[in-house]
Amino acid sequence: MDIIPKPGSQKITGGYLKIQGFPEGAIKGDASFGREIAVFREDMAHDFSENPFSAGGPGELVNLVCEKANGLEDEAYCLEAGKGGIKLRASAGAGLWHGLQTIRQFLLAGGDIPLGEIEDRPRFPRQGMLVGSFMPSKNRAFMHRRCLRKC
Repeated sequence: MDIIPKPGSQKITGGYLKIQGFPEGAIKGDASFGREIAVFREDMAHDFSENPFSAGGPGELVNLVCEKANGLEDEAYCLEAGKGGIKLRASAGAGLWHGLQTIRQFLLAGGDIPLGEIEDRPRFPRQGMLVGSFMPSKNRAFMHRRCLRKC
């Protein structure tokens, strides 16, 4: 599995879900996750020259369902990939954000998501990035967006 950091728990059943994109309206979720889903859609449009939400290219158009789940830590998530699409469960927006970034990593690596279940959470209580004071001001917005990422 080519994602960094390696997930805490994986139950891979074999095979892959080759994702071509998410059709319009295919990303559904709990109303409290609206901000995270909107930013994910913006990031996807920025990361791919073609529209990642429409037809074109190999793979399947899949549904992504983001559900509120009790019993998970705030920054934890559970991602289930099956032939019917992807279900992402989290108890808070931070957990959903980490799960969406995992999906994004798979898409950037070619779009193959292993069938099965992935559970993960941050291993350290604080995460950060070292940035020098020499950074031009035009790059600060870019660095701010990078700081929001899990990778």
